[in-house]
Amino acid sequence: MSRCLANVRAYLIALLVLPLFSFHSTYAQGDSESTDSILNRALEILKHRQGVWDSSWEFLDEEGDVSKVVNGIERGEYVIEGRVLQITTEVPEMGLFSKSLNYFHPLERKLYFFSVDKTGDHWILTEEVGSGVMLSHAHKQSEGADRIIRFKTLRSTATEVDVLSEHSLDNGVTWKPVFHQYLRKRQD
Repeated sequence: MSRCLANVRAYLIALLVLPLFSFHSTYAQGDSESTDSILNRALEILKHRQGVWDSSWEFLDEEGDVSKVVNGIERGEYVIEGRVLQITTEVPEMGLFSKSLNYFHPLERKLYFFSVDKTGDHWILTEEVGSGVMLSHAHKQSEGADRIIRFKTLRSTATEVDVLSEHSLDNGVTWKPVFHQYLRKRQD
């Protein structure tokens, strides 16, 4: 497998579902905001993510041009009613399948996203509720480098979410774009 395809696969395996949750809120967040208020906003974000979403990922090359487009589906359903959402991501073209658990951590006052694929590879990301930015913990890559990923919500409505994925190999000093993800909620 080419290095480019290996990088594409690495991102898709664990991360395809996560941008779906980087839902931007216009509420100004401050230290004085109560945990209950943050909890309510977090639960609204999880509720928004229920259902079936068609997804397209436009991977970017070194020049920022689209180098590959893949399509898939994401299904969000509660595994603990109203509190923990499971997202299943399938990308048949690449043989990828992953699941994530998505929940609010009340002591840290953050949304957590734990994603794992069929090989056991996993990523952990957090989001300050309503910031529209998710950031991963450092993740060791096969070539030995630690990678951090960041997702920025560019646009979010009730039925559409557009996200930019970036990565850093120098602990967040510099960032390079990886893909744009476009999600569209299916209407029943």
